Parts: sequence; structure tokens; C-alpha cells
Amino acid sequence: MRKIIFRGPVSSTGGQGFAHNCPKLDSVIFESTVVYFDLDLLKDSKCPNLTKYICHGAFLKVYNDKIASTADIDYLKSNPRLIKDLEKTAQWQAQILTAKNSDWMRSNEYLSARILYPVLKALNSKEADTLKAAMNYAWSLGDKV
Repeated sequence: MRKIIFRGPVSSTGGQGFAHNCPKLDSVIFESTVVYFDLDLLKDSKCPNLTKYICHGAFLKVYNDKIASTADIDYLKSNPRLIKDLEKTAQWQAQILTAKNSDWMRSNEYLSARILYPVLKALNSKEADTLKAAMNYAWSLGDKV
């Protein structure tokens, strides 16, 4: 495997342990929006050629700004496709945050929603209110959010 391509919106990349024993892997490409880019490799990941993280969409938050940069509101406003993808992510997050048995996903999506909500608000997206209501619901449950 030489590259991994994410074609749709991503809520979070999931942190360490992303890939293991992929000696030919040299790039990870994002074609859409990523709310939280926290991709990393463990020291013993055995992916020596992975040096490129390419974004054709937008990162909202990155754990390491030496690897990637975040998009500003003006850039997002100029791209309706990215706004639509952020709204898709918000809809999905709202479903997870209000689901009966979302288990560990509720806390993960709550953290990501905290990043996405102010961006949607700044973009005057109607999904901002829906996401905020879902976040309030999740908070009221007392789960580890």
C-alpha cells in the first residue's frame, strides 16, 4: 500500500496507531474536511516512508502545526463544498451525541463537536443550532463528555 485517501469528511483521524507495518506507505491524502487532525504514528509503526499528509480540503484543528495548518473562516466561506461537508459531519455528530447507546463514541464526538460548533456558527450554518442542541443533550446525560 502506497497511499491512503479519505474522500469524504472526517470528524477525527484517531491519533496514534494509524498505520502499522506499511513500509511502502508514503502519503495520506484528505479530499475533504477534517475537524480534528490528530494523526500520528507510533515509534515502532514500521512506516518509514510516510512523510506526506496532503489536504485538498480543510483541517479545522491540528495537533502539530509543523505537519499541517488549519483553514481560516474566509477560506471555508469561499468553498461551498467544504461547508456542505462540515454540515454533514455536524449531522453525523448530532446523531452520535443523541443516540441511546453510542458508548465511547459519544465522548469522542463531543470533543470534535466542540471544535466544529464555533466554526459552523461563524459560517452562519443552520446546522450549528442542531449540533449545539445535541451537545447540550449529551452533556446532560453526564457521560464522560
